[in-house]
Amino acid sequence: MDTVEIKNTNTIAGWLVIPGFNLVVCIGYAIYGLVTETQKYQVATSSITAVIISWLWFGFIAVVAWFFLGLRKKGPSVYIALLVVSVILAGLGLLGDNSEIKGNSESVIDFARALVFAVVWIPYFLYSKRVELTFVH
Repeated sequence: MDTVEIKNTNTIAGWLVIPGFNLVVCIGYAIYGLVTETQKYQVATSSITAVIISWLWFGFIAVVAWFFLGLRKKGPSVYIALLVVSVILAGLGLLGDNSEIKGNSESVIDFARALVFAVVWIPYFLYSKRVELTFVH
């Protein structure tokens, strides 16, 4: 099989489009979470922690997007950090779920999705030549 020569590029191309799209979706989902959490706990000051956590999560995703979409050298590292934190938070959500754990539980699905995404993309970001040549700034 012939190998395709990958040149240094200034755009996100190839398989990197998928994590880039995922970041855009994550930002939209984080904004939605901010709006709903803020509205839900507008009256209850005791649940301000949930709103603060939502703002911190949004800020973290925004920083990751800035590094990743700006093709900065640390882009892959901060994206890997996002994946690891996502798995940890989904695992905590699974452990903190008061309902009986079922095969179709939303927490189980969230954890499985985060875990599969991390298992696929962390090695890609660590070993891909395209990643190495794309994030050079």
